[in-house]
Amino acid sequence: MCRQRIRLGSGSVKKMRVPLVLPPSLIRPGVCSISRGRRVVPSHHAPRHNRTRSGRRGLPPDRGRNHLPKADRHDGRTSRRDEHVTSGDGDTDQTGDAASLRQRRDELARDLRARDADLNRLREELRRLRASPFVRVALAAQRLASRTPLRSLLGAARSAAEPAAAVRTATTPFLTVPDVTRILVVKLDHIGDFVLGLPAFRVLRDAFPAAEVTLLCGPWNRTLAETSGCFDRVVCLSLLPEASAEHDPSRAGVDLEAVRQLQLPSFDIAIDFRDCHDTNRVLTAVEARYRAGFRAPETAALLDLAFPGFDLRMLPGERTHHLVLQMLLASAVVAVHQGGTMLHRGLEAIAGATAPFDLVGAGPGPRIGINLGSGSAEKNWPAANFQSLAEALVARLGATIVLFGAGREAAESARLAAALPPGSVVDLTDRLPLLQALATMRGLDLYIGNDTGTTHIAAALSVPTLCLFGTATTFDSHGVLGARSVSILAAAGGMGSITTEDAIRAVTDLLSRHRPAAT
Repeated sequence: MCRQRIRLGSGSVKKMRVPLVLPPSLIRPGVCSISRGRRVVPSHHAPRHNRTRSGRRGLPPDRGRNHLPKADRHDGRTSRRDEHVTSGDGDTDQTGDAASLRQRRDELARDLRARDADLNRLREELRRLRASPFVRVALAAQRLASRTPLRSLLGAARSAAEPAAAVRTATTPFLTVPDVTRILVVKLDHIGDFVLGLPAFRVLRDAFPAAEVTLLCGPWNRTLAETSGCFDRVVCLSLLPEASAEHDPSRAGVDLEAVRQLQLPSFDIAIDFRDCHDTNRVLTAVEARYRAGFRAPETAALLDLAFPGFDLRMLPGERTHHLVLQMLLASAVVAVHQGGTMLHRGLEAIAGATAPFDLVGAGPGPRIGINLGSGSAEKNWPAANFQSLAEALVARLGATIVLFGAGREAAESARLAAALPPGSVVDLTDRLPLLQALATMRGLDLYIGNDTGTTHIAAALSVPTLCLFGTATTFDSHGVLGARSVSILAAAGGMGSITTEDAIRAVTDLLSRHRPAAT
């Protein structure tokens, strides 16, 4: 409602209250229109104290539904388009309201155009990905595997071929790589990018001091490379222009034939430190056992290690600095090839600092350590199975069982020790400090345990180790690391799916390969 001056026929002027009806084009849900002295508020934002006994919002208590214009009447219902008018002084100014709405409309239109542009960019990116030969092969394989008859056949064949608990040796890259004697570093970048790679080159040089490190770079970086002390050989090739402004990343790849004509030898490791995928294909033109570089959709399938690039967020800002990314790539290569060796050396130093427990009275048979527990009951092989295994090892091999563990395993260990023949068991559960336990483990012929700390320690100390691995964790990411370790992976049914005979076969195989005298 608003007050307007009405000129009567007699020439007199009278102030009257008349309804204020806004045209439908100005009514938008959730929009506030401001006029001089009046504020039009959507009804769903109206304060609760403005509700009246009549059920309408914004009307004086003595007025009800019949005082509204017909166009604004509803059958006792209010909608999100209802408008509430607060009282105030001054005249209305619908021109300002219309300008405000037009401005809002233009903002929404610009936002919509921007979103359309983003959508078009995503469609173009998807089109380019689908055009990639690697993606086409993956999509074709996915479509083939999704066919119901084939999927059912493969599932049935897999179920028939896989036993309830499959013996699987530890094949993580930490301890299965041979010695590294030749490394190829590809850095075809410009001078500034090359300088930012110097700390990463130093990481490789220090990690592999005996390896021959060859650098493939642009001729403009030869002097820097030869005086850096990081490389044994520098090979120059102009695959990119010296000035970055002259480089067109959209052109079709690099000249791989020029790389092949260099007749480089074979390498154990080849790393491309350029953050653009245009030089990753250089690694395919040389013979290398292990290839590493920054991840890109076009070349990820070519790399054994596809490291995250600028999408990796580690520091404040939109991107991680290229110096940091190159050092991380070099460190990842070192971790894959030397992580297990470093773990072994560290534990050997710790275990060698303390005298082991003297296993007085142990028989001539193999000394086999057993830990019945872990940090979670879900990871534990049944105690009855451990007892059957220990009894079989004593009977068949004349083994001496050495029990390890913390205080929570003391009761189970005592029951197992009581079940074995006298003189065939040494119960060290909760009796040794951790360092002395490590030193004692190092002298065993075999160690058997669940997925727990002492099992990982025994495997890393190169003690022949059998790990009974459950489903609580993933073997690929948390399996034991040891060149002499074997893991039996439990089926989905739990640790009970691993039978005593499975464990006996694994123990016999370990002892025959690593402790022939023990068998």
